[in-house]
Amino acid sequence: MKRSLFSLLVVLALLSTPQTAHAADVYEAESATISQGVVESNHAGFTGTGFVNYDNVIGSYVQFSVAAPAAGTATLTLRYANGSTADRPMDIAVNGTTVATGVSFPVTGAWTTWATKTLTAAVNAGGNTVRATAASAGGGPNLDSLSVTVTTPDYQAESATIAQGVVESNHAGFTGTGFVNYDNVAGSYVEFRVTAASAGAHTLTFRFANGTADNRPMDIRVNGGLSAAAMAFPGTGAWTTWTTRTTVATLNAGTNTIRATATTAFGGPNLDRLSVAKQAGVFHHPGVLVSRDQLDVVKARVNGNVQPQRAAYDAMVADSAASLSWTPRPRAIVECGPSSNPNLGCSDEREDAIAAYTHALRWYVTGDSRYAIKAIEIMDAWSGTISDHINSNAPLQTGWAGASWSRAAEIIRHTYSGWPADRVNRFAAMLRNVYLPEISNGSPNTNGNWELIMMDAAAGIGVFLDDRAVFDKAVGIWRGRVPAYVYLTTDGAFPKPPPGSRFDTPAELVDYWQGQSTFVDGLAQETCRDFGHTGWGLAAAVHVAETARHQGLNLYAEIQARMTKALEFHANYDLGAAVPSWLCGGSVNDGLGPIAEIGYNHYATRLGLSLPKTKQLIETRLRPTGISHFLAWETLTHANNP
Repeated sequence: MKRSLFSLLVVLALLSTPQTAHAADVYEAESATISQGVVESNHAGFTGTGFVNYDNVIGSYVQFSVAAPAAGTATLTLRYANGSTADRPMDIAVNGTTVATGVSFPVTGAWTTWATKTLTAAVNAGGNTVRATAASAGGGPNLDSLSVTVTTPDYQAESATIAQGVVESNHAGFTGTGFVNYDNVAGSYVEFRVTAASAGAHTLTFRFANGTADNRPMDIRVNGGLSAAAMAFPGTGAWTTWTTRTTVATLNAGTNTIRATATTAFGGPNLDRLSVAKQAGVFHHPGVLVSRDQLDVVKARVNGNVQPQRAAYDAMVADSAASLSWTPRPRAIVECGPSSNPNLGCSDEREDAIAAYTHALRWYVTGDSRYAIKAIEIMDAWSGTISDHINSNAPLQTGWAGASWSRAAEIIRHTYSGWPADRVNRFAAMLRNVYLPEISNGSPNTNGNWELIMMDAAAGIGVFLDDRAVFDKAVGIWRGRVPAYVYLTTDGAFPKPPPGSRFDTPAELVDYWQGQSTFVDGLAQETCRDFGHTGWGLAAAVHVAETARHQGLNLYAEIQARMTKALEFHANYDLGAAVPSWLCGGSVNDGLGPIAEIGYNHYATRLGLSLPKTKQLIETRLRPTGISHFLAWETLTHANNP
């Protein structure tokens, strides 16, 4: 009965909503979780490196971990062989719920003859489990692989509301019954009515063709608010060549409107359809560098005059960045050359971003809405103005500012109800369209602090946007860069090169490490440059780990040895220890800056590790920490804060 009802619901869903099928993903059984079975390769015709031979018992199973690009209906295709003389039925469960019982896996005639069994089931965006469990004493068949194809709802442009455009079908390759040819005027649009099962971040994928050589940008508005400004729809080479452009937007549960409006006199491209999919994963908010629980601790300690938070808060309030008279200084183009020379908006942007974060913190501690309103004023000023960062320091500048913007916006969006939805969407569009393109691919050939700061910003932006792909990409680059930034003797005779970099010989690595040829635990790639830039790199690495911790991902454990040794190594010399001749030619340019509080809090306060030099440096030189480019008030937010 359960199986029949499930099949009926799937059929009804397929009949009621247009669907887009995503490319199939194949999962090999030998790489799955196996209970009461073994991996073998003695029967030809399998894919991958082998197949799973189930033990001949009821309950033996293979469980696949499946990543779905979006929530939707999945076609599950199990490839198997059954050389016995009897059917070997299995129960199929998705995410712990049985979706089909006693599914037949009939004989195939030989163990080398492979067949497939297909069924459908609902899957979540992101991680899922699919378990195939033997339902008879014969066990399951030999199982080779699972293929998963996810279908998601799509909306045809020709069925949408059209202003200054016509439905045509004269260029092959469209889906549905046609496409929309925009009139060649700015302001022409197509508006879709979209139903979302639940509120949250959704991926919007527009299928289009542009047979001209000109970009035909469009503003994407969701429920009236700007979500993506002047989103590019470049030439595709021919009107019969169709491709897609994707953005992420927050939808309400129920009915939403999504409007794609031409912004130039060329009009829009030929628009075929819109596909909508719920974003993978659930982020915890606020969760960029500081969590709600941590903010509550800060608030209680400040109002209870508990140190060091009280002194740190007083220092913050005394800074001009905390003043209600702060006036934002937005620019359309921020130009930052080497060492921020020229400095055309660089300092203004960094300082405004930190001021927004400062007011967000002050709002949470006091509950005084004037500070939330000031933070919003600053963020709105920039989201309504900036369009680009240029010149050689643009990636670093974007990282500095983007890190602070995402922290400020995260607190305000999730703790204050007065930020209008259209302005939230405009700010999100700014982060996605102006900031992410500059930082999301990293910077493997520059000094390491650049890439780590860029990933600090990208991870925070990913959380704010509820964009799992952005967050995961930042974490992936971080995972490659941190081992290439801090040396451990277990790395070998020379440091690890940054992934994707040009440094692949010992001589090149020595040069990249500022001429340092003796490597010891805790040494960093920029140690012999100066401690200031090194401190930035270490702080940014810790920031990503702290944000990830709030999202349930323990990156701290992955870098524990490197980070604790790096903190102690540099704190020792920052405190005045004699510099040996083998280190940086016998002298270092010290001055780590306000960088150690968060890392120390995790490894010493949370885990109880002994970091005596770092402790001494913090307590005698650094507290209460202030601001520096992308660092702000970390004694206030993280000292002794679980």
